[in-house]
Amino acid sequence: MFKMLKKSGLRLIKPADIIIPIISLFLIFSHHSEKGTTIHVYSNGKEVFVMPLSMDTIIEVQGKIGKSIIQIKQGKVRMLHSPCPLKLCEKQGFISTRGNEIICVPNRIVIRIGGRRDIDEITE
Repeated sequence: MFKMLKKSGLRLIKPADIIIPIISLFLIFSHHSEKGTTIHVYSNGKEVFVMPLSMDTIIEVQGKIGKSIIQIKQGKVRMLHSPCPLKLCEKQGFISTRGNEIICVPNRIVIRIGGRRDIDEITE
């Protein structure tokens, strides 16, 4: 039977064919599943706000084409309103995981979730 499979070009599935992709996916998603603690808001490439995710509030940020409204609520953040035409940033909904971003390209607003690992390097 194995000779027939080899001749036909079919290959048997080995345990490593399943285990390696599962471990890879786990490592990728576990790295990005840390709950964020801060938000960093950028307008036209410049940081304009850094706020804790624990503070429920609404922020207005001036972008290239108008004001965007950002909502922080229960440890999550979303773009509540943006003057951009497609509203993709609004449709993304709430985010709360460190490293996630909401980007409004037309208005040049970026919301980035930060956390404990925000420091890249410590010098003495």
